[in-house]
Amino acid sequence: MAEVSDLVVPTRDRPDQCIAAVESYFLHLREYSRTIRLVVCDQSVDVDRSHRLRLGVEALCHRFGHRLAYLDSVSTSSILEFLERSCDVDLELLEFMFRPDCQLSYGANRNLGLL
Repeated sequence: MAEVSDLVVPTRDRPDQCIAAVESYFLHLREYSRTIRLVVCDQSVDVDRSHRLRLGVEALCHRFGHRLAYLDSVSTSSILEFLERSCDVDLELLEFMFRPDCQLSYGANRNLGLL
């Protein structure tokens, strides 16, 4: 049976709830001696909330021994630029698929996590 290797958490402007959810999941993983990579797709508009979330999940990953991949709006922009250049995909389409702040974007943060 395959084990869970990654936990993807799409979020926006809700650091306290996200940190509590991640801690709960990590406690469960510790009970079964498992480690994962946490992938946080944070598209927060509020810079202070984004910073608080990043510090919180970094502390949890350190405390529980898990790896962290943290994707914020800056890293998302870099990923989209890379995809546009290397895959010859229109940036407007990429923004629709992966930017929650893009007009008429559905599930964009989730899509980023799946990428």
